[in-house]
Amino acid sequence: MIVTGLPDASVERIAPPIDLPSLPALDSLSIGLRVDRPSRFLIKILRSIFSAPLLTTISFTHHEWLNLDKPSGSWEDVDRCLVGMAERTRVEGGLSVTLKQWPEGKVVWGGFLREFREAGGEIKTDSRGWFR
Repeated sequence: MIVTGLPDASVERIAPPIDLPSLPALDSLSIGLRVDRPSRFLIKILRSIFSAPLLTTISFTHHEWLNLDKPSGSWEDVDRCLVGMAERTRVEGGLSVTLKQWPEGKVVWGGFLREFREAGGEIKTDSRGWFR
């Protein structure tokens, strides 16, 4: 499943209530962010994923990670969604989040996705596709 973070203004017009079915075969989720924060619609989708027991990896791709100061606000909502997903996964090793196009050598903010990390989630980085 690929989800693109759309600006909230356009999403508010096109977003019906989400009632996702069980996703028993979903093992990875790739999310491309085009703005500096996850949209309310994206958070709504993440909150709607209740049954995905094989989910092992969620990746967030953003081409301007360097321009973000310690993410907060809607990232805290994403953090809580990820905790729920991590608690419901049934795969060995648990759930991991990969930050794609992450600037080479940049350290992930200490408090970023803190609750997810405390729940046993792992954060990885992938600098492929990152251009200076």
